[in-house]
Amino acid sequence: KERKCLQKLGSVCQSREKVQSFLFFHIPLTEYRDAWAEFKENGHKDTENVKYIGGFKGENVCCGSGEDDLFETVVKLGSTKAMFCGHDHINNYALRYKGVVLSYGYSVDCLAYSGINKLGSQRGCTIITMSPDDTYSIDKYNYYSDRYANLDGFERETVKMQYEGMAYEPDDKYLNYGAEKNICFFSSAYFLKLLIKPVRYFCRW
Repeated sequence: KERKCLQKLGSVCQSREKVQSFLFFHIPLTEYRDAWAEFKENGHKDTENVKYIGGFKGENVCCGSGEDDLFETVVKLGSTKAMFCGHDHINNYALRYKGVVLSYGYSVDCLAYSGINKLGSQRGCTIITMSPDDTYSIDKYNYYSDRYANLDGFERETVKMQYEGMAYEPDDKYLNYGAEKNICFFSSAYFLKLLIKPVRYFCRW
């Protein structure tokens, strides 16, 4: 559906000035994974296709299992300048891949993963500023930075800034919250709790 919408927009704009656009998703495209893999394989250095903008990869990219040609359509049309996604709470990196910015947003989580409420490196906001001349900027701010130190009526909790002093992504000695065992453990425990509630009610009745 997204691809058809983009193609329709492209055909409408063929005889007019190209309309610049952004795309927003919850779950990242597979290109988020592919772009970072190319960046990492090159020693965390830019390649012909990938330009590092900023941010951190703290967990595996949890994208869809199927393949589609949405990203290829975006590159072909040339009107979409950036894509934004969430889903992977510990990731906040941004890369320019084949001319298109692929950006994670900061997270507003509290209960997404087990123990994440005690971590702070992933929490904050993304501010997108667009100008009439079609230029734009993407600024990301951590919630525990000095920018938000004096918010009236809000007392910030004490958290661990788990990626402070690291570059790009944690090595093997650090806990990876994207590991399947962590997500599956949390999800299984949560759904088991949902299943137990009606069973207890039925037995009591």
